[in-house]
Amino acid sequence: MRGIITLCMGDVHTLAGVGSKARDEVKKSDDRFIEYKQKVADATSLTVLDAMITQLLNYKDRVCKLIESILDEQPEPGGSTAPKPKKIVQVRRYDVFPVKRLTSREDVDGYLETIRQKLYDTLVENDGIQIN
Repeated sequence: MRGIITLCMGDVHTLAGVGSKARDEVKKSDDRFIEYKQKVADATSLTVLDAMITQLLNYKDRVCKLIESILDEQPEPGGSTAPKPKKIVQVRRYDVFPVKRLTSREDVDGYLETIRQKLYDTLVENDGIQIN
Protein backbone atom coordinates (compact mmCIF):
# COMPACT_ATOMS: atom_id res chain seq x y z
CA MET A 1 0.00 0.00 0.00
CA ARG A 2 2.78 2.42 0.84
CA GLY A 3 4.29 1.75 -2.58
CA ILE A 4 0.97 2.47 -4.29
CA ILE A 5 0.68 5.74 -2.36
CA THR A 6 4.20 6.72 -3.39
CA LEU A 7 3.39 5.93 -7.05
CA CYS A 8 0.20 8.03 -6.86
CA MET A 9 2.13 10.95 -5.39
CA GLY A 10 4.69 10.59 -8.17
CA ASP A 11 1.96 10.60 -10.82
CA VAL A 12 0.51 13.83 -9.43
CA HIS A 13 3.92 15.51 -9.24
CA THR A 14 4.87 14.37 -12.75
CA LEU A 15 1.60 15.61 -14.22
CA ALA A 16 1.86 19.00 -12.50
CA GLY A 17 5.51 19.53 -13.41
CA VAL A 18 8.13 21.66 -11.68
CA GLY A 19 7.13 25.20 -10.75
CA SER A 20 3.59 24.47 -11.85
CA LYS A 21 0.67 26.81 -11.40
CA ALA A 22 -1.03 23.76 -9.82
CA ARG A 23 1.41 23.67 -6.88
CA ASP A 24 -1.35 24.43 -4.34
CA GLU A 25 -3.30 21.37 -5.49
CA VAL A 26 -0.13 19.27 -5.40
CA LYS A 27 0.49 20.36 -1.80
CA LYS A 28 -3.09 19.50 -0.82
CA SER A 29 -2.79 16.10 -2.45
CA ASP A 30 0.53 15.43 -0.69
CA ASP A 31 -1.17 16.13 2.64
CA ARG A 32 -3.99 13.75 1.73
CA PHE A 33 -1.57 11.02 0.63
CA ILE A 34 0.25 11.38 3.97
CA GLU A 35 -3.12 10.84 5.68
CA TYR A 36 -3.54 7.66 3.63
CA LYS A 37 -0.12 6.46 4.79
CA GLN A 38 -1.24 6.91 8.40
CA LYS A 39 -4.47 5.02 7.69
CA VAL A 40 -2.40 2.18 6.25
CA ALA A 41 -0.25 2.09 9.38
CA ASP A 42 -3.40 1.99 11.55
CA ALA A 43 -5.28 -0.60 9.45
CA THR A 44 -6.19 -3.81 11.24
CA SER A 45 -7.44 -5.96 8.35
CA LEU A 46 -6.70 -6.79 4.76
CA THR A 47 -10.28 -5.88 3.84
CA VAL A 48 -9.71 -2.31 4.99
CA LEU A 49 -6.45 -2.12 3.03
CA ASP A 50 -8.12 -3.54 -0.08
CA ALA A 51 -10.88 -0.93 0.09
CA MET A 52 -8.27 1.80 0.51
CA ILE A 53 -6.71 0.92 -2.85
CA THR A 54 -9.89 1.89 -4.71
CA GLN A 55 -10.32 5.04 -2.61
CA LEU A 56 -6.72 6.03 -3.20
CA LEU A 57 -6.84 5.50 -6.98
CA ASN A 58 -10.15 7.37 -7.26
CA TYR A 59 -8.70 10.28 -5.28
CA LYS A 60 -5.59 10.38 -7.48
CA ASP A 61 -7.77 10.39 -10.61
CA ARG A 62 -9.81 13.35 -9.28
CA VAL A 63 -6.65 15.30 -8.41
CA CYS A 64 -5.13 14.60 -11.83
CA LYS A 65 -8.29 15.84 -13.59
CA LEU A 66 -8.23 19.00 -11.50
CA ILE A 67 -4.54 19.59 -12.22
CA GLU A 68 -5.12 19.04 -15.93
CA SER A 69 -7.89 21.63 -15.94
CA ILE A 70 -5.61 24.10 -14.15
CA LEU A 71 -2.76 23.46 -16.57
CA ASP A 72 -5.08 23.74 -19.60
CA GLU A 73 -6.20 27.25 -18.67
CA GLN A 74 -4.99 29.67 -21.31
CA PRO A 75 -4.80 33.38 -20.70
CA GLU A 76 -7.18 35.35 -22.88
CA PRO A 77 -6.49 38.87 -24.09
CA GLY A 78 -7.48 41.14 -21.23
CA GLY A 79 -6.14 38.88 -18.50
CA SER A 80 -8.98 36.43 -17.84
CA THR A 81 -8.58 32.71 -18.34
CA ALA A 82 -10.80 30.10 -19.96
CA PRO A 83 -10.24 26.36 -20.18
CA LYS A 84 -9.56 24.96 -23.62
CA PRO A 85 -12.30 22.52 -24.61
CA LYS A 86 -10.50 19.23 -25.22
CA LYS A 87 -11.77 15.70 -25.33
CA ILE A 88 -9.38 13.72 -23.17
CA VAL A 89 -10.12 10.04 -22.69
CA GLN A 90 -8.94 8.27 -19.55
CA VAL A 91 -7.50 4.77 -19.79
CA ARG A 92 -6.01 2.60 -17.10
CA ARG A 93 -2.44 1.42 -17.44
CA TYR A 94 -3.50 -2.20 -17.20
CA ASP A 95 -5.88 -1.72 -20.17
CA VAL A 96 -3.08 -0.31 -22.33
CA PHE A 97 -0.31 -2.59 -21.08
CA PRO A 98 -1.76 -6.10 -20.77
CA VAL A 99 0.06 -8.79 -18.83
CA LYS A 100 2.32 -10.74 -21.12
CA ARG A 101 5.58 -12.63 -20.92
CA LEU A 102 8.16 -11.37 -23.41
CA THR A 103 11.11 -13.61 -24.20
CA SER A 104 12.66 -12.08 -27.31
CA ARG A 105 13.24 -8.80 -29.10
CA GLU A 106 10.49 -9.78 -31.53
CA ASP A 107 8.07 -10.28 -28.61
CA VAL A 108 8.96 -6.81 -27.28
CA ASP A 109 8.58 -5.23 -30.72
CA GLY A 110 5.18 -6.89 -31.25
CA TYR A 111 3.98 -5.91 -27.78
CA LEU A 112 5.01 -2.29 -28.28
CA GLU A 113 3.41 -2.17 -31.71
CA THR A 114 0.11 -3.40 -30.24
CA ILE A 115 0.27 -0.68 -27.58
CA ARG A 116 1.18 1.96 -30.16
CA GLN A 117 -1.76 0.99 -32.36
CA LYS A 118 -4.21 1.06 -29.42
CA LEU A 119 -3.05 4.57 -28.52
CA TYR A 120 -3.18 5.78 -32.14
CA ASP A 121 -6.70 4.37 -32.53
CA THR A 122 -7.78 6.15 -29.34
CA LEU A 123 -6.37 9.47 -30.59
CA VAL A 124 -8.43 9.27 -33.78
CA GLU A 125 -11.60 10.15 -31.83
CA ASN A 126 -10.04 12.15 -28.98
CA ASP A 127 -7.76 15.15 -28.42
CA GLY A 128 -5.65 13.36 -25.87
CA ILE A 129 -5.17 10.34 -23.64
CA GLN A 130 -4.74 10.37 -19.87
CA ILE A 131 -3.14 7.11 -18.74
CA ASN A 132 -3.92 6.36 -15.10
